[in-house]
Amino acid sequence: MTYDFMAAKFGKKVLGLDADYNVVIAHKQLRREVILGDVTDSGFWENLEQGNITLVILTITNHSVNRFAVTRLKQSHFGGKIAAVGHYEDEIKELRELGANSVFNLYEEAGTGFAEHVCKVMKGDGKFNKS
Repeated sequence: MTYDFMAAKFGKKVLGLDADYNVVIAHKQLRREVILGDVTDSGFWENLEQGNITLVILTITNHSVNRFAVTRLKQSHFGGKIAAVGHYEDEIKELRELGANSVFNLYEEAGTGFAEHVCKVMKGDGKFNKS
């Protein structure tokens, strides 16, 4: 999960955001700092105190929502970095043009990750391990 990786990798405070109350509760039970919020809500952006936020990672798989979030961050003169996910080259290009510093090709990276996983569970004789 992105939250756990970032917290372990950088040791800095990580804040998660989700529009689903039940998802927020589940994260809180795992001792993650996650708040209820919706990036498509203009009020969210108007009330966002940027303070010490240095990076926003948009893991939303809906392109129009990512496009909206990147646009609002840039309109608010957000000074940190923005990373997002895209499915296709046109989406990736658009997010970069809107101001995302890094865009992750979800399909390409998922395929590579799947292939790596398959290689890890294969034995030298071409048979799968049970793990």
